[in-house]
Amino acid sequence: MIDWQDFQLSWSPDGEILTIARFGVRWATLTLGDVTPTAPAELDADEARHQLTRGAVTVETRSTFGRAWDLRIMAAHAEPEPVALPPLSWAIDCAAGHVAWAWGTGAHGLFTLAPADRAGPVLAFTLRAGYLGFVGGDAHPALPGLGDAPPEPTLMFAPPGFQLAPGRRWVSRVEASVHPHVDAVRALTPGWLVPLHAEAGETLSLTLPDVGFVPGPGVRLYTEESETLIDGDAGLRQLDLNEARGVTHLEVSWAPRAQDVLATLAGYAVASGRPPSAAAAFVVAEAMAAQVVADPQAADDYLEAFDGDPERAIFSAAALASEAVRTGRPSRLHHARALLRQAPAGLGFGRAAMRTWLAGISLGEDWEGLVDAFARQGENPLAQLELSLVGYRSAESGIPALSGVINRLGGTLPGLPVGLDDVAAASLVGLLDLCPDEWSVSQRAGACADKTRRRLRASVVNRPELGLDVMAWLLLGVR
Repeated sequence: MIDWQDFQLSWSPDGEILTIARFGVRWATLTLGDVTPTAPAELDADEARHQLTRGAVTVETRSTFGRAWDLRIMAAHAEPEPVALPPLSWAIDCAAGHVAWAWGTGAHGLFTLAPADRAGPVLAFTLRAGYLGFVGGDAHPALPGLGDAPPEPTLMFAPPGFQLAPGRRWVSRVEASVHPHVDAVRALTPGWLVPLHAEAGETLSLTLPDVGFVPGPGVRLYTEESETLIDGDAGLRQLDLNEARGVTHLEVSWAPRAQDVLATLAGYAVASGRPPSAAAAFVVAEAMAAQVVADPQAADDYLEAFDGDPERAIFSAAALASEAVRTGRPSRLHHARALLRQAPAGLGFGRAAMRTWLAGISLGEDWEGLVDAFARQGENPLAQLELSLVGYRSAESGIPALSGVINRLGGTLPGLPVGLDDVAAASLVGLLDLCPDEWSVSQRAGACADKTRRRLRASVVNRPELGLDVMAWLLLGVR
């Protein structure tokens, strides 16, 4: 075991598994996978070295420790002909209470490990040379933004199928450092990197000399003096940069207006011919309230057929409360309250209860059970945080917990959360929106929520079925 900063690093006897702990509490396990040791591990106070093989390829991992932790993964072979490198990768397994974020674009990248219940410290690994990317279950890179990260994503340190010539070696080098919060890691990204998730119609500007730009479908480039201006169609898009250190695959996106997404998804739900789900009913109800539905009569018939789903009481109550206000029917409001009384206090319960209370105010009805609803114990820490934010608002507990949510969503960093799909990410955005303006974390919470919301709206452009759940979560806290 090696002590570095406040962390303890330990390897399995074969060098395959690295465990990262802090003050004896495990943060994460990183598994190199399917390797065989060829020599005893060499460990001393400031260096760890492992000699391994994988097929015909010899692999050496070498860590040196000082102010930063410098990790090199090197591969070579003794064959007379080129050999395809086997996957050189880390599978990430975060311990309970810890989260990971990754931005792997090929020639640039980083990933972070952080606590889920406070701001920091954050352990950040930055690519200094070589390659960093996601790999999916089909052994092909899952480029950022071109689909959800795999449920248990693997970070790849060599391009898939890379042919290593005889007498040559492949080296990927990452540097680990410790930071007070995830947004401080932004300073480690390339100086030319601008926020890449924009609203529809916005133009992005990159200043990069001696770089070849290769736009993906739906992306357009314009040159103006030393700047490259970029715009594109709504949705998640790709822009490749060919530069001296390799190819960088950037996710760029343009988010359609919230009302445009609402109208599209509501039209999809009504025309689907399927019975209304709770999420779909909520989206259609909000679209009717916003008067953006193309066929109001069909949408009204669709909502009339919805009578709530106790299994998804949060969206059901929100849909019924919205309909109660639009139609002036108190029976809808009473049904929403009855669903919430029987529902577990999971994530979303506090926001649904708040919406139902506000609907009652609009109809001139008090809710005798309001205090009891907000006084319930949340099923998990995130649900408890939500209830505290709509009720008591204790800064002492709320600020650290919100900082943990920011860690889950990567602050203002580009990339994707490890093991968190778009629906789960959408469920967290509303928590950041509940942050009181006077709290010290409010600016960071707002910036993270805005970034995540733009990306999520862009992500559902061509995925309406998934979009209904994503949009329902994004709408839940909006009024």
